[in-house]
Amino acid sequence: MTNRQNRLLICVLGLCGACTPNIYSPPARFALLDIPETVRRGDHAISAVGGLERSLDSANASFGGVTYRTGIGETLEAGVDATVAWVGDSNCDSDSDCSSTADPAIDNVVYSGRAQVKWSIVPGKVSLVSGLGGGHNFDAGSYISPDLGVVVGYPIGSFTPFGGATMFFSQPIATKRVDVSFGEDPRGSRWDEAAQTLGWYVHAGVSYSTPRPPTGARSRIQYRMKFGVNAFGLEELEKSPDNVRHNALGLGFQIGPELVF
Repeated sequence: MTNRQNRLLICVLGLCGACTPNIYSPPARFALLDIPETVRRGDHAISAVGGLERSLDSANASFGGVTYRTGIGETLEAGVDATVAWVGDSNCDSDSDCSSTADPAIDNVVYSGRAQVKWSIVPGKVSLVSGLGGGHNFDAGSYISPDLGVVVGYPIGSFTPFGGATMFFSQPIATKRVDVSFGEDPRGSRWDEAAQTLGWYVHAGVSYSTPRPPTGARSRIQYRMKFGVNAFGLEELEKSPDNVRHNALGLGFQIGPELVF
């Protein structure tokens, strides 16, 4: 197995460090473009989101997903989302960095799903968001992950600047041991598997919305475009086989359209 193949595999369940390759268990929540406003009772919203996350040392993950939300109360909504993430290593962008391209048999894709509830405690300005989800990678195993966050914003005409913070816990299940030998290490000299992970996101962005159609209007579709940036951190709650608790920090950006109807 080449260095690049190792890096792709060991980074799959989270963004990894460059010097000490290891596996993190990731969040179920990837999309961070919530605004504090909830969907009106009986209305629906469908959005798409794409983005890129990169750790400060080497690893990166691009992702795409879809989200559905519906209003179930005056200040309460429920939703579900599905995401596919592709994980790689920015140090392996050329043959000069790694000995070969990735073997097609090495799975570097994470599939995740999540359900959430959002409660607007200060309508249109402050909301709490809670979710539960999980995911799977065919080489490294599965995980479940609850999360809790807050999002704030302030409408200014058609624009809503927003920001928030989220904490999550990720519990690996049905994990598989992975060869994390790297660099000069002989193949099979070091093994690891996903560990319990605690993490956080902080994010900020802006949303542009067309005017909300009045009740009874022939067309009730409202269009939105949202853009955001974020920082994140991961911390293992269990020591790896090398007797070390690993951590990672990173940055990212996200963008996506939404239809409310």
